[in-house]
Amino acid sequence: MDEVLASPGFGFSDAWQTGKGMRSGCIEPRKVHNAFFYRAELFKNTLVGFPVEVDPVVESNRSFFLDSAERLAASTLLEQARTQSINNLTLAQRLIERLNEPRDRMDQNTAFLIGRSDTIQNRIHLLENLLSLEGIPTRVVRGLHLAEGRRFQPLVESIEVWQDRTWTFVDIQTGAIGEPANFLFWQRGGHSLMDLEGGSQERVRFSVLRDIRPATMVARERAELMQQPLLAFSIYSLPLDEQNIFKRLLLIPIGALVMVLIRNVVGLTTSGTFMPVLIALAFQETDLLPGLVLFIVIVSAGLGIRSLLSTLICWWCREYRLWLLS
Repeated sequence: MDEVLASPGFGFSDAWQTGKGMRSGCIEPRKVHNAFFYRAELFKNTLVGFPVEVDPVVESNRSFFLDSAERLAASTLLEQARTQSINNLTLAQRLIERLNEPRDRMDQNTAFLIGRSDTIQNRIHLLENLLSLEGIPTRVVRGLHLAEGRRFQPLVESIEVWQDRTWTFVDIQTGAIGEPANFLFWQRGGHSLMDLEGGSQERVRFSVLRDIRPATMVARERAELMQQPLLAFSIYSLPLDEQNIFKRLLLIPIGALVMVLIRNVVGLTTSGTFMPVLIALAFQETDLLPGLVLFIVIVSAGLGIRSLLSTLICWWCREYRLWLLS
């Protein structure tokens, strides 16, 4: 929804990098600074789906397994996992299960391929190369678990596997398939998170804060961001008092339609078409109990005045006729 770069002395520009399919920013300091701060406001969009992607081209990365022993161990591990899988996702799951086994129960092929560097990054890199031998497209993803009040949170790395013409998230630690709940995808692809020139010891840390906003406000901000011309004709562009008036006016044709259906379809007798709708709108303003009391008082007063006027008219007519006869 919004993004702000807060640090004096920095120039910021952003653009979509050609061929990488990701948005990146270039920050150039005019002086030497220790830190800069970037803040973004986001919300989960459940109305518009992702665009359809073309089938990625995968080159079998056999150069990763240069040693003949590594190639033999990779082939054996793939053969074992292939017999217990039915598609790309289940094959990735079987491989992840073997890569995450404890050292004392891990088979020799897996332990040989992992080596001494048993890290998440090494497992992801090894899984990518194993699946590339099968011609299965994969890509590294980084994201954040959105939890309230999380400070100095690092990015979580995992992998996505191409299956049924779409990318599907696979947890590198558990093998679970599907996007986790409250997870923000920050970066897709094996590109670096940050490239620093003229400095050293760079660190990137994230803090998460939850903010609750009305859905109408989010929709209006999205429309302004997308520069929708119909926003000027939206009811939500009016002040709140005018919005309430328009909402009540829009209830009149809906109520009239209901009354017409009750009279012509159901067959009940009503006191006109618009009178029940107007009474219902009055009850909406006064609440039910005070509205009933006010309705009974007004109707009783109207009937009493009508009876009095009828009596006066009858007395006047009788007196007028006696005067004519005399």
